[in-house]
Amino acid sequence: MTHIEYNTTLINHRTNVVAELQALRRQIAEWKELDKQLKQRAHQIDPHDRHFAQKAGQIAEMRKRIRFMIVDAPLEIDGDALIEQGYEKIQAHLGQQFAGLTKEDRKLWLKYLMFIMTPDLRRLKDKIEKIRAWSMNLGQQRNLLLGGESGMGKSTLGNWYSYKNLQSVEREYNLVPIVKVDAPTNNNTPKPLLQRIVAECGYTYTKSDTEEDLLAKIQLYFQTCGVEVLIIDEIEHIHRDKLKRSVLEISNIAGGIPIICASCHPENFIGSDVEIKGRWNDSFTLTPYTDKKLQQLLAHIELVLPFSQPSNLSIYEFEERKGKKTKTLDGPAKFIERKTNGILRDIMILIIDACEQAIDAGEPNLSMSRLETAWNNIQTGPPGAGKAG
Repeated sequence: MTHIEYNTTLINHRTNVVAELQALRRQIAEWKELDKQLKQRAHQIDPHDRHFAQKAGQIAEMRKRIRFMIVDAPLEIDGDALIEQGYEKIQAHLGQQFAGLTKEDRKLWLKYLMFIMTPDLRRLKDKIEKIRAWSMNLGQQRNLLLGGESGMGKSTLGNWYSYKNLQSVEREYNLVPIVKVDAPTNNNTPKPLLQRIVAECGYTYTKSDTEEDLLAKIQLYFQTCGVEVLIIDEIEHIHRDKLKRSVLEISNIAGGIPIICASCHPENFIGSDVEIKGRWNDSFTLTPYTDKKLQQLLAHIELVLPFSQPSNLSIYEFEERKGKKTKTLDGPAKFIERKTNGILRDIMILIIDACEQAIDAGEPNLSMSRLETAWNNIQTGPPGAGKAG
């Protein structure tokens, strides 16, 4: 099994914000340089080359994944430190440092929010590592169904995981630990899916390649490229029995390599096929953030917001007294839940947008009114259907 370091930036009472910002600047500079090189490679491709589209697609996919260089070590709350030191002590430690930052540095810090290692995503990453180890160490194939509403982090975690396992060109072969493809919407033939897998291994195919030719190439490349995990995203696109059988055939020739099939409802891929159900008998679902789960998430996120004072994002409801009357009002957590339906992507878009506005306005925290203003800026339809969706 390829040894990869999955370092995260642990947030605790020892976190040095200035040092982390310096590291972030270095990562951004390295990403820009590599992205520049990839763009130059794209310009060098001869458009008359019969493999032009495939090579261009490979570069485009690589450029998408290397953006995760910016958050090579994503933020993660140190659970042990929370227990030992307490939330307030860590928040005060960070708040004092955030108070001394310029507006530009605070906005730069928000780059870390593009991908945070939440407890759910940590469990998913560990789950993938476990099934990967079963295959490599014990020779046991454990295929996984990965479910969750759009925006819950399935593709983001998959792309970050692929980035951490980027393919490399060795002297005699391509080393490709993780192959990640999106299932094609074309259900007329299995060839588009097979072609995408071949391309992800760093090789090209011809139009004349038959399904059997492509399967043979996949079987060869999985061995020569050191493939350890195959991820097929948007597996619900594959709904015809013939195409489902092609995925089963890939599983048969994969040599024990685990195949992760991800979508909003991956069980639809299984349907009533007993053989596929028996092969994909393990699952993991990312559920929306609501009630106490959302409050816990917001408490974690608030620790890393670049403000000097608490924002109390985890408050669900509060009471407002006017004379003898008491009125129950939505707190930030309930407001966020109601507007985003607990979808992680929408939660982060709302918070990042609100943070940028608050920083520009010189505000010491993220207020309820600022959240409302930010949501109105990104919302154009019913809850969950705006720009954030």
